[in-house]
Formats: sequence, structure tokens, C-alpha cells
Amino acid sequence: MAPETLEQIAHRFVIDMLLQAQESYWLRRAEDFAKVGTPHADEIAQACRNKAILCREESTDEWAELLAVELGDVA
Repeated sequence: MAPETLEQIAHRFVIDMLLQAQESYWLRRAEDFAKVGTPHADEIAQACRNKAILCREESTDEWAELLAVELGDVA
């Protein structure tokens, strides 16, 4: 595998990891599962809401800064 490909994979992994630490990510997932309307999907939606609460409680500005850097929002 080419070094450029590995770098792209690593970059995408870091972005995904940082996004999954965001409350908004889990709330969007909860909304998607809630739309399904089955008991199992409702359980998953609640688990996503619970994860969102944990992310909010553990949130630091450092995560937001890291994500901004990874996405190129900061020079």
C-alpha cells in the first residue's frame, strides 16, 4: 500500500474518532434509529442518546480544537 494511501486512511480514522466523541454525532444517530420505529431500533436510539449525554459530560474544548485542525479549519 502506498504511503499516501496509508496517510489518507490514518487521517480519516482520526476524523472519525473525533467526530464520534461529539454529542451531535450521537444525537443524529439516535434520530435515525428512532425513525425506524421498531422496539430494537428504539433501544439503539436510546443508547445513542445516552452516549450523547456522556460525550457532553466529558466534552472538552481540546476535542473541538483537534477536530478543527484535522478538518483544516485552523492554520
